Amino acid sequence: MRIKIPYGQDEAEFDVPDENLLMYCLPKKVREIEDLKAETTRLLRNPTGSKPLSNLVGPGKKIAILVDDWARPTQPSQILSAIIEELKRAGVSEKDITIVIAKGTHRDCTEEELRRKIGEQLLGQFRVIQHDCDDEKQLTYIGTTSFGTPVWVNRLVLEADFKIGIGNLMANHISGFGGGSKIVLPGVCGRDTIEQNHSMEGSIHCRLGNMKGNPVRQDMNEVAKMVGFNFIVNTILNSRKKVIRLVAGNVVRAHERGAAIIRQLYGVRVRKKADIAVVSATPADLSLFYSEKAATIGRMVTKDEGTVVLVSPCPDGIGGSPPEDFWKFMVERAKPEEVLRLVVKKQIPGSPGGVVLWWREVLQDREVVVVTKGIESDRLEKMGLRRADSVQLALEYAFGKHGRNAKVAVLESALVLPLVSR
Repeated sequence: MRIKIPYGQDEAEFDVPDENLLMYCLPKKVREIEDLKAETTRLLRNPTGSKPLSNLVGPGKKIAILVDDWARPTQPSQILSAIIEELKRAGVSEKDITIVIAKGTHRDCTEEELRRKIGEQLLGQFRVIQHDCDDEKQLTYIGTTSFGTPVWVNRLVLEADFKIGIGNLMANHISGFGGGSKIVLPGVCGRDTIEQNHSMEGSIHCRLGNMKGNPVRQDMNEVAKMVGFNFIVNTILNSRKKVIRLVAGNVVRAHERGAAIIRQLYGVRVRKKADIAVVSATPADLSLFYSEKAATIGRMVTKDEGTVVLVSPCPDGIGGSPPEDFWKFMVERAKPEEVLRLVVKKQIPGSPGGVVLWWREVLQDREVVVVTKGIESDRLEKMGLRRADSVQLALEYAFGKHGRNAKVAVLESALVLPLVSR
């Protein structure tokens, strides 16, 4: 069978003999939203678990609109435009609206990245600030959560009368799904707050697509409530990074609705595991750091000692937040339990720590072959990975290892959510 899967803006093509193909996991086909601004406006007026946005604000109200950063595939300019028009319709003045780049521990967006995120017109029209988790002058302490997390939050966000967040929903490890209150924590919190929250990521409840009993997600929701976070607009993307669904409204209820949509669209029941998995990292394909999610879902559908073929352009190379910590702990090849111990003791920053943990879990009992142009072979080898120039060459290697009767699972993108039978 001839198969095509996303590779950045292009496609990777390869053949898998019909008798070897165990499963080809594709998300349900859903039409892209043609008029994103109009659909946003409709949902702002008919939100989930909330009154319409225009009924919640008014003249003299100071508004903070939180937007995710360069590391996320969200393209919020049309959504921002719809929100601002709805705010103005309710009597909010332009001078009372501030756009906050909720970048957590990430680096600042460049001018070009801001233009792509926000749009040239809005960037020149409104006040835009980039949150800095290490700038004490930006932060205010507001107490401690029931999980023991000290809450330092961006002062400007805290002082706003109404807070709106724009983000993207996709399954992840630490909080079950992205989006929702995650735009607040880690988005606009201090480093101490972020590290304490992330130190809980070793919980058995912190797993892909799970929010039930998840202490990290519960802590995030608690912080959002303490901050007075009011309203979200979250996108759901396809593998072309185009919006296919939107949810808007109450921070928790709208987010849970979005998670249910993802399970319906992207959930794939896995009853039998393969010897080899081929997985596209799209849309989390900026770097090896973000491609970890694809490696993990590859692990979920393969047998012990199986091979995961990770297809990711990695234009930002190895990546990491910060890059030096991710590289250091990957090269050291620490066992997962050792990484977890360091994360819990906060001797390794939570952001890279979690990703290193999940990478080491994959590499503990699977081999990963990375099909990429963004990282040299020797650098991948130092971390315990193998590189291939094409999916076909990677498959030839894997068949040589597992035999010509080996079974192959193909996952079209990192959006696929394996629902593994226990």
